[in-house]
Amino acid sequence: WVLTNGPHKGKQLHFYRRLVVYTPWGGGSWILPTGRTVSVKLCEQKILTFDSATNPFSFTYTRTDGSVGSGTRDPNFVVGSSGTPWQYENHPTIKRLLGHGPWAIGDAPISGGQGPISFLRGGLVATPWGFGQYMALENSQDVELTIRGAKHRLSVEGIIGCYQFNAVRESDQHALRGWVMIRHVSMEYTGWRDAECRKL
Repeated sequence: WVLTNGPHKGKQLHFYRRLVVYTPWGGGSWILPTGRTVSVKLCEQKILTFDSATNPFSFTYTRTDGSVGSGTRDPNFVVGSSGTPWQYENHPTIKRLLGHGPWAIGDAPISGGQGPISFLRGGLVATPWGFGQYMALENSQDVELTIRGAKHRLSVEGIIGCYQFNAVRESDQHALRGWVMIRHVSMEYTGWRDAECRKL
């Protein structure tokens, strides 16, 4: 999703499973009080009112100053988000990536990584550097991820838990890790940032 007016026009909002939302200002939480409204907590609480309960394309909300803000599905990432089944949706590794996040990728969580990365339906990946792509590799449980023009082979073999993967960059065979940036007592090791207070 992307904000479409006001001082933060063009800023993205990513909603994940586990009721997590992540923005350029950091992360927060969301809940679904009713069919067309979403309560988002980013330092302060905002109620987003969507145009549809089943197939939403836009929302409005009241800013801190009382004016009306708005947002819509980011046109760069609408492919595969219409509810049409995606051919790889039931692939075992893609099921561990799709809708979860925000992800980071790097040498190890303790040394920091680059992100946030979002795996979307239809094989699209949202990153701070533009969109990427991912797909299942034929006859394999591994996944090919392309970001910033570099291909990576992702694997979850030997991984304990749901929110990590191993990656090998194709160009130089450099081994990397991927992990979900999670808010917890040691969140500095995952890269999570609580949202800064902004006048949305």
